[in-house]
Amino acid sequence: MKTIETDESILTVIIPTYNRNEKLARSLAALIPQLNKFVKILILDNCSPLPVVDTLGDLLVPSVRVVRNKSNVGLSVNLIRCFENCDTDWMWLLGDDDIPNSNAISGILTDINTNADCVFMNYSSPLCAQRLIPFYTVGQEELIKKLDDFGNLLFISVGVYNLKRLAGDLRLTYQLSYSIAPHLVYLLSGVKQNGKVAFLIRKLHDFHLWDTKPDETWSWLSVSLCIPILFEMPLSISKSAKHLLAKHILTHVKSPKDIFNILEQPKYRNMNMYNKRFLLRQIYFRSLLFGDLNMNFFSFLFYDFRLVIKNKLLKKKEANAFHTDDRI
Repeated sequence: MKTIETDESILTVIIPTYNRNEKLARSLAALIPQLNKFVKILILDNCSPLPVVDTLGDLLVPSVRVVRNKSNVGLSVNLIRCFENCDTDWMWLLGDDDIPNSNAISGILTDINTNADCVFMNYSSPLCAQRLIPFYTVGQEELIKKLDDFGNLLFISVGVYNLKRLAGDLRLTYQLSYSIAPHLVYLLSGVKQNGKVAFLIRKLHDFHLWDTKPDETWSWLSVSLCIPILFEMPLSISKSAKHLLAKHILTHVKSPKDIFNILEQPKYRNMNMYNKRFLLRQIYFRSLLFGDLNMNFFSFLFYDFRLVIKNKLLKKKEANAFHTDDRI
C-alpha cells in the first residue's frame, strides 16, 4: 500500500453547522483523538444564535479552526463555502450531528493512499446496505448508471472529495444552490468525462448514536420542492443516462398524497390556501422532468381539489405569508 509522504495536512474535515452546538461538540469529541499532522478540522458556523466558539471550550485545540458567517446564508451557501475554504487536497464534508467512528480518520487516510487517482470517495451507510463490495466508476455517465443509491450520494457525511483533481463548476454550483444539494452539483460537474469515483463499503459513523429528530432535519416538503433542480445540470451524458438521473432524483420527490398530508400538519395550519396549492403544484410540475404527464397526474388533481374544498368548508382566517424556514 502506498504511504503518505508529506509533512503537510492532506485532509480537512469540514463541518457546516447552525444552532447545533451540543451535537457539534459531541462529534468533535469523537474526532479530536483521531487527529494527526495530516488532518485538521474546519467548522463553518452559519451565524448560530450562540456562537460556536463560545461553547466548545477545551475542544478548540490548535488543529480546530472556526469560521463564523456574518449572517445566516442558508444551508446551501454554507455547504458551498466548505469547498471554497478548504486548503488541503482532500476534504471530508461532515454533518454536525453525524458522530464518526473511532477509526474513521485512519480509514479515510488509508483509502486516500489506495485511491489517490479518484476525485471522490462515497462510503457506506444504512442507506446503501445492499453495497457488499466496492466498485468504481469513470465519468458522469457511468456514475449515474452504476449508482446504487441516490440517497447515499446525497448524504453529505459519507463523501470525501479530492479537490486537487475534482474541478467542479463553482459558478454553476451557486446557480443551482436552490436544489439544496450543491455538493452534488459540484461533484457531478467536476467528474466530467474521466473522473474516477470510488464507492466503498467502509463505514465512517456509528449510526446507533444518531439521535436527530425528524423536525431537526430536512423537510420532505423542502426536498421534494427543490431536488428536481438538479436535473438542470448541463451534463455531457446520453439520453438514457439523463432518464436514469431523473429516476434517481425522483426517489426523493414525494407523491401528491404525501405532500397533501405534510401540508395538513399543524405547523402549516395557518398557511394560506394559495401557498399550499402553489407548493403542491410546483412539486408536481417540477417532478415531470421527462415528458408531459406522469402517473401522479390524477392524484395531483384530486389533492389539489381537496385543498380547495377544505378551504371553502373551513372559511378560516389564514396567514398571508410563510417563511422559507418553515419548509427548509
